[in-house]
Amino acid sequence: HPNYGSELHLLLGQAINESTVELCRLYVVEALNQDPRIAEIISIDITTDQVNQKYTVDVVFTSIVNNEELNLVYDFFVDKTDEGFSYE
Repeated sequence: HPNYGSELHLLLGQAINESTVELCRLYVVEALNQDPRIAEIISIDITTDQVNQKYTVDVVFTSIVNNEELNLVYDFFVDKTDEGFSYE
């Protein structure tokens, strides 16, 4: 969306540790709080995978449309590949 986004790209190339996990959480909260379609963030769980250099972000939130509880799971890779940095 052109009016909001996240700062997750700032984690590219950084080691996965307690500090970067909390930054990941902060960046996700900031991005979700900008989205007018989200009524409430219920939970954000972040797991890490050191081998594959990724965060898995699992978000539960309610929608303003029907107050329905929704779930979003997002894998964010922070390693440098031959093609450059990547996240999905």
